[in-house]
Amino acid sequence: MDLLLTAVGLALIMLGILLVMISLASARARIRGGGLILIGPFPIIFGDRSMVLILLVVGMFLVFIMLLLGITLGLGGA
Repeated sequence: MDLLLTAVGLALIMLGILLVMISLASARARIRGGGLILIGPFPIIFGDRSMVLILLVVGMFLVFIMLLLGITLGLGGA
């Protein structure tokens, strides 16, 4: 069973890589993107202008949720 799952997993990874390569070969538009990394309550945001604004809002929302859960569940320390 483990060998079958490993084989299926590797096949899906190879299929994913193949699909990405095919899509990049036919892409003619400019590629845009961004990312959000949360280290505790500190967000690190990178990307182009439109993506940074969206990620800033998402990051603030996630930090708010973390603080709210910490206060509600008494995980704030002390």
